[in-house]
Amino acid sequence: MVSPELADVLSTIITRIRDPRTGAVPRVVAYDYNERIWNPPMPLLFQYDRSGDPSHMTGEFLRACLNDVLEATGLTDASGLPLDFDPHDFRRIFITDAIRSGLPPHIAQVIAGHADINTTMGYNDPRELHQTGEKPQVASSERRYGGLQRYYELAS
Repeated sequence: MVSPELADVLSTIITRIRDPRTGAVPRVVAYDYNERIWNPPMPLLFQYDRSGDPSHMTGEFLRACLNDVLEATGLTDASGLPLDFDPHDFRRIFITDAIRSGLPPHIAQVIAGHADINTTMGYNDPRELHQTGEKPQVASSERRYGGLQRYYELAS
């Protein structure tokens, strides 16, 4: 269950990274910095051609790209500070939106790869969307997500 806009974006990404001979999304190896392990080859969406070999885009690279785009837009929060997102924030937003759009939480749990349903249900609470990194989050959650919580309150 994804919005038509997200389906369009995913379709565009998949079209760009597909192997032209097989039509498959190439499987790439990536290091998981949270788990501190190398993952087996997987069809990651954020990858690029590195001298003929598919390679994953790192979280640091994606974070820098995201913040460059946000800075270029000039978008700010209510207090005038630039918007600040982390790639993992979009995972949280996706799971929250999917559950609120009717996806059963246990299916969202499988999609997210969570061992515990309570982790998934934490994503379903907009107040938990800001729980990323080691930064103090209470003050920045409103800055980071602006009207997102108000949106979900109105949509409920």
